Amino acid sequence: MDVSLRQLQVFHAVAKHRSFSRAAQALCVSQPAVSAQIRALEQTLHLTLFERTGRSVELTEAGRQLLPYAEQVMELLDDAMRAVHDLNNLQRGRVAVAASTTAGIYVVPRVLGAFHRAYPGIELSLDVLNR
Repeated sequence: MDVSLRQLQVFHAVAKHRSFSRAAQALCVSQPAVSAQIRALEQTLHLTLFERTGRSVELTEAGRQLLPYAEQVMELLDDAMRAVHDLNNLQRGRVAVAASTTAGIYVVPRVLGAFHRAYPGIELSLDVLNR
């Protein structure tokens, strides 16, 4: 079964906005593009996901069953993008430093302290080696 992330994003937007047009505006795409994504998703699943009633849409039973999963996928995608963004901006992550006894006692702690003040979300560890 070939369901794309984009199809789930579009499905989620249509379900949220209860309108193909408003979903298209929210996604910054044309309404025909939204319709095409939903049509492709419905064909892949062999199910109708929306009841089209004039200008608004309602979820079918199949759509109601799919929605919580689409919401989870969207949340996971947001979490993943946030985590990658945080790493890129030094807001989260881990730095491990190994140093000789002298440097590990007198120099590195000051440097790591300054680094930690600048980037408090980064987990730091220091391993002092006796060599």
